[in-house]
Amino acid sequence: MKIRFYSIATKYKIIEMKAAGYTVKEIVDQLKHKYSIKMILDVLEIPQSTYYRWKHKNNEKDKVTQKVIELCEDNNFTYGYRKITALINQMYSASINHKRVQRIMREYNLNCRVRPKKI
Repeated sequence: MKIRFYSIATKYKIIEMKAAGYTVKEIVDQLKHKYSIKMILDVLEIPQSTYYRWKHKNNEKDKVTQKVIELCEDNNFTYGYRKITALINQMYSASINHKRVQRIMREYNLNCRVRPKKI
């Protein structure tokens, strides 16, 4: 069993920041000047390896994702994943799998907007 040497006020401050919607990276960045990273992660019950993996993860969108978003916006969300896949495969020499395009469209809520039929 580990012995923890932090005050209750410190623990509540970190937990309040987590409840306020701050990410773990933001909490550590704000508090690392006052407390050790190990202590902050200990309060949050997150392993150090997980924190450093999150810290070094690249959150930028890749080229294919940007192109899918651009094509959907240009066509006013009328094309589905099959048509978007065909357009991307025409543009690039390497083919892109339709499942990847479908996943990207689902993640960014770019699915085809269906218009109601006129009666």
